[in-house]
Order: sequence, then structure tokens, then C-alpha cells
Amino acid sequence: MKITNLNAEYIVKPNAFANSSTAANNASQNSTKANTNNAASNFTIKIFENFSLEIADGSTVAILGASGTGKSTLLSCISGVTSGNLKYTSEENTFPEFCAVDFQKSLLLPHLSILENAALPLYDMYGKKTAHKVAAVYLEKVGLSQKKESLPSECSGGECGRAALARAFAFLENCCPDGEVPLLLLDEPFKSQDNETKESLIKYFLELKKGARKPVTAIFVTHSPDEAERAADRIITLEGRPAGIKSDVSR
Repeated sequence: MKITNLNAEYIVKPNAFANSSTAANNASQNSTKANTNNAASNFTIKIFENFSLEIADGSTVAILGASGTGKSTLLSCISGVTSGNLKYTSEENTFPEFCAVDFQKSLLLPHLSILENAALPLYDMYGKKTAHKVAAVYLEKVGLSQKKESLPSECSGGECGRAALARAFAFLENCCPDGEVPLLLLDEPFKSQDNETKESLIKYFLELKKGARKPVTAIFVTHSPDEAERAADRIITLEGRPAGIKSDVSR
């Protein structure tokens, strides 16, 4: 799997920084009269320029780097799940269209229970009743059996994060088409967890990969070198803007 000559940039409206960004103020002061008079003008922040990355099928890769170096953006470009203000192109992207994604925000639907949220991607595969039974198994694995009937508003941030992780794992293992190597993209999957819960989740993640019916390729973003060393067999560190690879270590 690889992505070749990736170019990505965010389109930013100046008023998004009107009250908080020194950079925007400086840019405004140094702009031409025409640009000053055009308050609606956008500017771009380039995240990647001719960036290439190849990942072996079945491997687990951790992406490290300071905030703003494009870690989450890289997952978006690989998966194709992007916001409207991210513009990107690549010469080649051979990552599979099927992927399970655990976003940095849990994105649980507020009117559905934790169980219903975890089961949602399984409805087309199994129907509602069986999907709930399958999802309940994954919620138990992440320690949420007692919370499955609760709404997201009744759960902590860490519990909502675990529910989203269970949803991604359930989708990955049950919905991947035959002939595809499942791709799992995780953005800060162990955030907001206490140490004991984090250890349990990392253990479960490793067991899931080991016991999967077919090799699973996993890419996860983290700020923790310890998490990377525990869970990954390859650690890539990004730096700069546009971002480049500072180090690439196989373990």
C-alpha cells in the first residue's frame, strides 16, 4: 500500500483567526491594498508537498510528530474522509477503499445509545437484532458492558472514545469484503484513558490484530512514544511544514 507525491493544503478564511492569530494580523498588515480590501479572501496552509509513503500489508505503523505536522491530515488523505476545507491530490494512492476509521473525536450520535452507536455500521450486514448482539461483544472487550444502554451524554470522554474504538473494530472484522486487506486508521485511539484502561486497550488491539482472519494493516496517530513502541512494528516521525519524514524506524 502506498501514497505517492501527496500534496495537501487547508483553505482558511482570514476571519477564522481574526481575534486570535498574530500570524493573520501580520499577514493583513503586510498585504497589498487590493487584498486588504478583499476581506473574503482565503489563504492556504500547505501540509504536504510531494510526500510519499509505502506501508507493508499487515503491518502496524505509528505516526508521531508535534501538533500541526499533518498526522491526522495524512489519515484523512489515505482514507478519503475529509472536510471541505482540505484540498489534496496524489499521483497514486493504493490504500484500499475499505477502511475502519476511529476519528480523534468520537462522533457518536447523541440520540443513540452506546450499543446502537457501536452497532450502526453492522445494520446492513446483519440487521438490527444481530448487529446489537455482535456489537455487545466488542463493547465488552473495551469495558463498556455496563454502559451499553447509556447515551453519549451520560458517559465520560474516555468512555465515548472506547465506544468509537469498539465501533471501528466491529466494522473492521465483520464488514471487510473478501479479497481486501483490512485497513484500520486510528487517530489518538488511547487518548483520555487512565493507565490501566490504556494498557487493556493496547492489549486488546494487539490480540485483535493477531487473531484476525486475514492480515490487518493498521496506522495510528499518537503523541506518545511509549504507545508507539508498545503497539507498532514501525514508527514514523513527521516534522516541518510542509511535513516530511524526520525518522522511520522498523522494530
